[in-house]
Amino acid sequence: MTRLVSASTFVQVARSPSMLFITTAEASMVIVRGDVDLTITGPLSKQLTEELELRPAALIVDLREATFCSSCGLSALARACEAARRVDVPFAIVTTQHAVLRPVQLLGLDRTLPIHRTLPEAQEWLGLVNRLR
Repeated sequence: MTRLVSASTFVQVARSPSMLFITTAEASMVIVRGDVDLTITGPLSKQLTEELELRPAALIVDLREATFCSSCGLSALARACEAARRVDVPFAIVTTQHAVLRPVQLLGLDRTLPIHRTLPEAQEWLGLVNRLR
């Protein structure tokens, strides 16, 4: 694990996939690149849990560079979404990747996971959620 001296933490799990964590006053965001599979879901779940314990203003999972999402990855996202609801932290997923959207739709998870096509769209939605709280 490599730590940067800033508000961001970069975690290189393997050649591919990788995760980048960015924390600002508005939200904590994890950017996942490569395959979201068994290789990365353990560290991803752990980090998302730790982020939620810190109660950020919002939590965004950016999967725009994800090339695959396994059932383990989908399960990790569903658990993180539920955990965020329990602690009242707005949660959003950003992706346009067919490799992520297709299994989400086939399993009906698009009814429970807040998926947005762009980061500005997710940020706007999270802003509305925060104002309604």
